[in-house]
Amino acid sequence: MLFFQVFLLGGYLYAHLIATKLTPRSQVFLHLGLLAVSLGFLNILPSDAWRPSGYEAPAWRILCLLGVNIGVPYLVLSATSPLLQAWFNSAEPGRKPYRLYALSNAGSLLALLSYLFIFEPLLTLKTQAAGWAGVAGAPQKSLALDALIAGAPPVRPQPLDILVLDAFTGDAIPLHLLTREAFEIYFKRLRPGGVLAVHVSNQFIDLEPLVHGLALERGKKAVVIRNPQNESRAVEESAWVLVTGNEKFLNDPLVRESVLAWPENCKTIAFTDQYSNLFRLLSMED
Repeated sequence: MLFFQVFLLGGYLYAHLIATKLTPRSQVFLHLGLLAVSLGFLNILPSDAWRPSGYEAPAWRILCLLGVNIGVPYLVLSATSPLLQAWFNSAEPGRKPYRLYALSNAGSLLALLSYLFIFEPLLTLKTQAAGWAGVAGAPQKSLALDALIAGAPPVRPQPLDILVLDAFTGDAIPLHLLTREAFEIYFKRLRPGGVLAVHVSNQFIDLEPLVHGLALERGKKAVVIRNPQNESRAVEESAWVLVTGNEKFLNDPLVRESVLAWPENCKTIAFTDQYSNLFRLLSMED
């Protein structure tokens, strides 16, 4: 308990210092750098070298073991939540970030209960450690994009011709990146006539109706392009939705010959920061 309270306080102190002393862009680069470093500490099972050799008091050995094995990931993780809230407050001054704090606490409580009644009774320690490494490493791409959205752009960002959104191929879908509010931010970064390219390849989730619905809400057109697999060039099959109001781009022969027609009576969906429903996106295809 002493270890976790001290490192939790250290994470909060680190978050406070960089949030008050550094520019938003510097905050993001520093924190993403620490996240990258923390990936080297995801093997949380201690080696046999930490086994006690006699009857000495184990307190300091346990503290050192925890510090070496999980200190860096835990410190970075404890700072991530307050940093995201600070970035959210900076990007959206009129909106309160306390809902994120409540969600964080709810997630922590759910994790504690699920470990007691599901993971600990059913999984071995090695399986738990492997699962922890996978779960802790997976969100890096999503968090990097969160940081960009939450307030990390340059002071006077240059308008973009194209913005690529690629965070949806895994099992954990960050739906908050596909909302009405998120699309508003994307198109603020794009120049008039710019293109938002959303990678929607996913085995279980059909994201095309969602992107289509969000595009229509903004008065844009959305077209689907599927790239076939090419083993000789190590190219995997992929699906993209391009969102733009640029008719010249859409009428380009290279684009037109690659575009797939939307199915008749195609349903559209639009999520917001306040509402989303993953079950509506489940793919029923084999």
